[in-house]
Amino acid sequence: MNYSDVRYNLEKRFNDNWTDTDVIVWENSDSVVPTTDYWVRLTILPTSGENAELGSRVKKTGLVILQIYGPKGLGTGKLFELADSYNTLMQNYRFPGLDLFTYAASPEVIGESPSFSPGSGEFKTSTSGFFQINSKIPFEAF
Repeated sequence: MNYSDVRYNLEKRFNDNWTDTDVIVWENSDSVVPTTDYWVRLTILPTSGENAELGSRVKKTGLVILQIYGPKGLGTGKLFELADSYNTLMQNYRFPGLDLFTYAASPEVIGESPSFSPGSGEFKTSTSGFFQINSKIPFEAF
């Protein structure tokens, strides 16, 4: 399985089953984020590859991360509910017919987005006024 297959299957499972927010922002897309509502951004981050069996199988690992944004000043309750929903959907899952597995999730409180958002410019502006929690789920594919 190559990284393109991994990305496709992880994104498909999430897209086909996620109903908790109206907006999903996809990597390298022109998505418009809401200004006063909850929204999420899915990122697939490959971390390493190694030989599982000499010359025949390569193990690929990484993280599938959901960045969860909510309006600043409303607390973290709904953000953690969204993280729990994502974790239920994606963690400890074996994709049928594939050598693709996910493991236990780890939440990470990022805080107010303008101080912590990656990069600068348009994405930083679009996250202004939001509080962010991430949920990171390791994956492994062969």
